[in-house]
Order: sequence, then C-alpha cells, then structure tokens
Amino acid sequence: MKNTLAKALYYIQRNGIFRIAINGWYYLIVVHYKKNLSYKYLKGKGVEIGALMNPFPFNKKVAEVRYSDYKSTKDLIEAYPALASFKLVDVEYVCPADDLHSIPTDSQDFLIASHVFEHLPNPIGGLEEFYRVCRDQAIIYLTVPEKTRTGDQFRTRTPLSHMVDDYRDPSSERDLEHFREHIYMSPADPVAFEKEARYLQKTIESFHYHVFLEQDVIDIVNWCNRNIAVNFEIIDHKPLLVNNPADLDFALIIRCHK
Repeated sequence: MKNTLAKALYYIQRNGIFRIAINGWYYLIVVHYKKNLSYKYLKGKGVEIGALMNPFPFNKKVAEVRYSDYKSTKDLIEAYPALASFKLVDVEYVCPADDLHSIPTDSQDFLIASHVFEHLPNPIGGLEEFYRVCRDQAIIYLTVPEKTRTGDQFRTRTPLSHMVDDYRDPSSERDLEHFREHIYMSPADPVAFEKEARYLQKTIESFHYHVFLEQDVIDIVNWCNRNIAVNFEIIDHKPLLVNNPADLDFALIIRCHK
C-alpha cells in the first residue's frame, strides 16, 4: 500500500494535476467511444480472445462473454509473474487465437479480438478461424493498434502481398524479418544482429508480427471476401482519434454472413 501511494505521489509530482486530469479526460473519451459500439452491436453469447486483465466492456443485460487465450489463467500467471497482481478473466477456451479448436463451429453470436490481430503470424488464417466459430449474422469486433501510436511507429506497414504469402505458404524465415525489424538498429555487427533476431523469434511468445493502418486491415478483409470461403461485411468502425493522444487504435465492426 505504501509503495503504491509513493508511486502515485511521484507520478503526480512529475506530471502535475492538470496534465493528469487532461490525460484522464482523453482516456475516458476513448473508452466511451468503444463502449458505445460494444453496447450497440454485441448481443447474445460470445467470446473474447486475449482479454487478460482488461476485458472489453459489454452490456451484461443483453450479452454474455466467455474468454479464450493460448494458456489457462493459471499458466498465464506462471509464464508472466507480473500478472499475479491483477485480476485476470477466467479462461474457458485454451487455444491459440488463430486455431480456436476448443470453440465449436457456428457457435458464437459475436467475437471480440482487441489487440490480438497484430500478434498473429497468419492474420488471414486468423480471420478465417474467427469466421468459422461465428454464426450467421454474428459480429466480429476487431480492435487493432495503429502503427503511428505504438513502438511500431518506425516499422514499415506490412503489405497485403506479405500476408497473402503468410496464408498460402507459412514460413518461419519470413516471420524472422519482423523480429529483425523489431530490433530497431543498424546492423553494425551483422552476426550479432542476426543472432539477436533469431533469439527473439525463439523466446518471445507475444509479438507484433505485422503493423497496420486502418486501410491495411480493410484491404485484408476485402481480399478474404474475394479469395477464401468467407463473407464479411464491415458495417461500422472507430477510426483512430487523431487529436486524442490517449487513443492508440482503430476498430472494425464486421458482420459474418453464412
């Protein structure tokens, strides 16, 4: 308790009450925007992927959410001890986001994937799997960080052709390119650079494989409609609030037709 209070006092001293209040106001605007979309579209029984300690807001009067992650709640805490100080959601479906084998086909009225899409080495395959578990008319609420607002700002936008290759011909060597990007340095020592990239690929379990602007994800959805057995309709969206420094992402509301 004393340690928490000391941290709070230090933060106030460093940033000032006015700045903290302004940042809080910006953050509340973002939360309100997301909540409005959630309350409008999420109804029935659905699943959220990768919620950890930040489950997405939803209207409990009309919606019921179960949670999926690639590890059980217990195993997540063992893998990331810092999570022990937070209240995590109870993971019911233990499976990777791009292989939801624990979730039956055509079983969900909605699916929430907030800051998940960028972690998928095969995002098109991930969308195909999201579609599989969704019923006809189900909603996919897809929230993705915008590259200019994250540590990915210096990385190159991932072209659609690259993600098509990831779908048609998965390659660990192609994935390695993203870890090379992640190091953010000129390879003055190419051997050390390559060694570090390969080490990261083997050890990091949660990584931004791809980086996007909103149009990039729209292009992926449109490509899926033309080339694989899905029928997506983007019915709403939340753009990046460019004048709000607390906003980090954009969102697409996608209806599944079957």
